[in-house]
Amino acid sequence: MKISHLFCSAALVVPLCLAGCQSQVTEEKEKPFTPLYVYFNPLNLKLTMNMEALMPFFVNYPNDWTKMGLKGNPSTLTYSFTDPFGTGNYVTKFSESGKMKSKDTPQFSFYSRSVYYWHRVFEYDEANRLNYMAEYRPPTRVPWEDKGFVYNEKGQLTERFVEDHDNSGIRYNYSYWDNGSLKSIRPVKDNAVAQENMYEIYKLDFDSHGLLERMVCRSSVNPFLSRMSRYKKGTAVMSYTHSDRLCTKIVEKVPVNFDRGVDTLTNTFTLAYNAHGDVTSWVYSGGVYWDEGNRWGVEDRTFEVKYEYTYDQHDNWTSAKMILPEGFEKIMDLAILYHNSLMYTDHPYEIGEELAAGEVAEINLPRTVEYEFDAANVAPKGTAGAEE
Repeated sequence: MKISHLFCSAALVVPLCLAGCQSQVTEEKEKPFTPLYVYFNPLNLKLTMNMEALMPFFVNYPNDWTKMGLKGNPSTLTYSFTDPFGTGNYVTKFSESGKMKSKDTPQFSFYSRSVYYWHRVFEYDEANRLNYMAEYRPPTRVPWEDKGFVYNEKGQLTERFVEDHDNSGIRYNYSYWDNGSLKSIRPVKDNAVAQENMYEIYKLDFDSHGLLERMVCRSSVNPFLSRMSRYKKGTAVMSYTHSDRLCTKIVEKVPVNFDRGVDTLTNTFTLAYNAHGDVTSWVYSGGVYWDEGNRWGVEDRTFEVKYEYTYDQHDNWTSAKMILPEGFEKIMDLAILYHNSLMYTDHPYEIGEELAAGEVAEINLPRTVEYEFDAANVAPKGTAGAEE
């Protein structure tokens, strides 16, 4: 009887262990990744930061959906942008495997008072690896092309040649941990740096789990130092802390050339998320640049930007609300951000003007997420914020 009892127990334990392991694997796969915009500028919820050019630097994500913080299998992501000359749409299309197929970026012409588009396309090899990007910029008929991708026999990206629009370029080498995760990215020439939009990528280091650990940029990516001229700033070094896969803290050290001499600023970004993996709180503690024409400086500030969202049935947000801190109008970049969000409405606010007593500064951002690969209808299902 004892032997029979032991055998039955073992027969029950093995399936339970297997079920437990499978559950853990499923839970691990479902954990959200840090959206790339968080590493660069958490104020840019529109992802208008040339995301598609930054993506090839981050190969430790399962697909481009996760790089953009998207869940499920969306086919199209659209953000609208209003300008005095019209309304344009940032439109990103994806393949069924979650890879970017194309990106349309609106351009607003001052001279013709019209909107036209830059169209970027992405192509992949037989193993579904990115091997070609091209961007068509009217009225130029010859596209800008980027086809400098080299893979090894394991399918790992080992070398990338970033081609600039003047036909020069920077070559990067990729190295990997023994477990296959990306370890580092380095330029072949130590003094070389690729400029992707405003971001000058220099060196990147990742831990053995593939999470970004350190990034070196020739110019700070800090939005509160972005208006400082280049000759005043030195090379910035950012270090990152994660909880699971989500980045919860960024510490930036950047030398600034003041009139009195060079001083190194330490700026800290602390982030909190909801259950969907979207940022709900961003606390900044560090330097904020100010400029009064012939006078400029950096002031130490600590403040919090909060976020709330409305979600669809696939847990992607369709409406975001950014809540600015009290006294935001004294922080140049937040004041401009708020002003730009309202300048084509009837709201009377202008930069430098005080808000009415008790009025909270909010920036509302809608977007459209389409699911051509899924027959399910998508509808708003509620609001989630810091309390979730």
